[in-house]
Amino acid sequence: MQAISRDFLGYTRQMHREWGDIVFVQMYWEKVCLLGSPELVRAVMVDNAASLIRQERAIEVFSRVQGPSVMMAEGEDWQRLHRLLMPAFSPRRVAGYARLMVDAATPLLDRLVPDMPGASGLINMDELTARVTMDVICRTLFSTDLGDTARQVTKASHALNEIAMQELMVPLTLPDSWPLPGKAAKRHAMRLFDEVIDKHIADRRQMPVDQAPQEDVLALLLAARDEEGGGRLSEAELRAQCKVIFLAGFDTSAKALQWWAWLMAAHSDKAALAHEEVSRVLGARTPQAEDLPQLPYLTATIKETLRLYPPAAGLLTRRAVKEIKVGPWTIPRRSMIIVAPWVLHNDARSFPQPESFRPERFMPDAPPLPRSAWMPFGLGPRVCIGQHFAMTEMTLVAAMLLQRYELSKEPGQPEPVAQLNLTLRPAQTLFLRMRRREPAHERQV
Repeated sequence: MQAISRDFLGYTRQMHREWGDIVFVQMYWEKVCLLGSPELVRAVMVDNAASLIRQERAIEVFSRVQGPSVMMAEGEDWQRLHRLLMPAFSPRRVAGYARLMVDAATPLLDRLVPDMPGASGLINMDELTARVTMDVICRTLFSTDLGDTARQVTKASHALNEIAMQELMVPLTLPDSWPLPGKAAKRHAMRLFDEVIDKHIADRRQMPVDQAPQEDVLALLLAARDEEGGGRLSEAELRAQCKVIFLAGFDTSAKALQWWAWLMAAHSDKAALAHEEVSRVLGARTPQAEDLPQLPYLTATIKETLRLYPPAAGLLTRRAVKEIKVGPWTIPRRSMIIVAPWVLHNDARSFPQPESFRPERFMPDAPPLPRSAWMPFGLGPRVCIGQHFAMTEMTLVAAMLLQRYELSKEPGQPEPVAQLNLTLRPAQTLFLRMRRREPAHERQV
């Protein structure tokens, strides 16, 4: 267990190289099964989804922060919450959020460097992507931003991720209420999130109906009704869904955009192709949801980024509630099953030259990938409910960045080292140079 705790990414890759596509190991009292091929992953996670539940330790750790969220629910509770949330993340609704996303990102991107062609600055990409995606999630969730508290909330989110990662790697932790090192920081971060969420919900309830936003996620959650069960979200459930949407929605996209920006800076030829496409389709016009199908290469750069650096690189865990047979193997009842997208995405059988940045893999005319070989958002019934939201957000922000700036790394700047801290992030703060482009010509819709 110590080996996987010290280096989850390295450990899972090594086990796959040495032992193959299915590996059984003993960790403490746990029987663990590591899956490493798309076929086996699909056979277990999709075909046998009814035999799986979320691993109890993960539920215990995350429920302390999130409460009764859809991410932590099982069985009928999950089905009910999923039905209530799905309308808020349908493709039609997400297309409607695009304007809110663009409105949130525009002022932040516009003021990065002086507004004159050729002006440049060395930008802290962690701060930039976190602030952009936080403003995006706040606008789409609450129709407002966090203002002066944004930096505090970002720090609190990072702290909660670090603590959760530590807790997942041990079999138990002491109560959060105990006066122990680290517990005060966790309590402070959780209290801050509770205050932010509660304030926005309370403010919305106090608004006159004719003045309250009707198209953001909170409005849809407040109005949600379960047609099958006839119920609505309880107050605790409403808070929990807002928290999980907020926490999961901003940090994963922020880290993915950070890796995308690095790859654009490190591969100027690929960046030039993406910029040419954006310029040809948009000119200086603000991107809209309707533009995204016309940006296949830009979309491919983001998908290839998610292959190389999947935000949830390794922590897809399930518990087998009964024995599962896949091919010649039997996964015993009560086994913990681990699927690491980091392993699947670096398999040369699915992705030739897996270490290379090749967006062409994801172009419409590319050969089809093996089913379940690319799974940055998970797969099966528990696939991320916000995957369409995340892809729309990242593509819009990426297009806006390329419209405004040329990204480059500094001379001699080494490739950042990937570190799994719940989400996959650069081990050291990533700085990139952004040089303002010549203004593009306006294009008509």
